[in-house]
Amino acid sequence: MKTRTKTVLIASLLSLGLYAQMALAASQNVQSDAQIAQAANTALQQNKQLKAFGLRAVSDRGVLTLQGTVDTPSTGALAVSVASGVDGVRDIRSDMRLPGGPLKI
Repeated sequence: MKTRTKTVLIASLLSLGLYAQMALAASQNVQSDAQIAQAANTALQQNKQLKAFGLRAVSDRGVLTLQGTVDTPSTGALAVSVASGVDGVRDIRSDMRLPGGPLKI
């Protein structure tokens, strides 16, 4: 086999290996996000002060978005604190609302 053909073959195999590695990492990310969101939702529901609000957490690459309506900014801050203790959470975004409008965290 000529050197050029060998080089192209090796480069192709390396590219396929890299592509497979990226695909595996992406599929693990989706599962990790599902696990992170589930753990955050469980933590929110297990907190006696937060349970009544039915807050929801959604994860995208470890960035957790909290959704729902709370009664006070303090309750929203508590939700952020509880969610930030979940393994795998890299950052938290708030899509929570107060009865009169959006909650700024």
